[in-house]
Amino acid sequence: MKEKEEDEKEEKGHRVEITVAIIGLVGVLGTAVISNIDKLVQRPATDTHSSANNDTRTPETPPKNVDTQTSETPPKNVPQTPEIPPKEVPKEVHAELPAETLAEQLVSQCVGAILSEDVNTLVTIATVPYFLNSELLVREEDVRKKYDAFFSEPRRREAMKGLKIVSLTVKTMAARRSEGYDSRNFPVLKELTLSDDDFMGLASLNNGQHPGRLVAGRLVIFVRRVGKELKVAGFTGS
Repeated sequence: MKEKEEDEKEEKGHRVEITVAIIGLVGVLGTAVISNIDKLVQRPATDTHSSANNDTRTPETPPKNVDTQTSETPPKNVPQTPEIPPKEVPKEVHAELPAETLAEQLVSQCVGAILSEDVNTLVTIATVPYFLNSELLVREEDVRKKYDAFFSEPRRREAMKGLKIVSLTVKTMAARRSEGYDSRNFPVLKELTLSDDDFMGLASLNNGQHPGRLVAGRLVIFVRRVGKELKVAGFTGS
């Protein structure tokens, strides 16, 4: 009996020691938690900028000679639409003017150049042999010299001042010869040797200073065929 009581006392003593040890351990843990409560509750913010700036990693460089473009593969079994060439626009067709119309335009250009003393135009549209001022010229350089002398005469320039075309007609030499314009009346025609399909133009002029007269002067322009072109072979006045 006595031994049993002693054993109970000894067991209670062990329990008390264990309880005291547990209480001491809890106290130590509580003190540690209280002293570090700020670290446990608030977590310091991370400076993303500084971490980004301090990132010393080298950016990855894509490997050389590697085609990064993916070629598109056309879908299979899809019919391809053939390219249709653009329609060719038909070219505008210009009807060739009749030779008589072209001759009339040339005679009008020649008369205008004479009235305006345009030597360059007169030389450009001329062909030799050329009849000017009662003289037959056989060299092209003589045509320019003769026109320069022709327009340098004060009396002639005064007579031509203010003249305008009143009427202008152009016909073939065959038609003019049937009207009486032959080598008997115009000896120059024999020297110019104009054929029947060449042309003669008659230009009537007036300067308005003669109210009672419709025509103050007349120019006779000779046109010769030179290949496919028409050229002026000279003129005479009346």
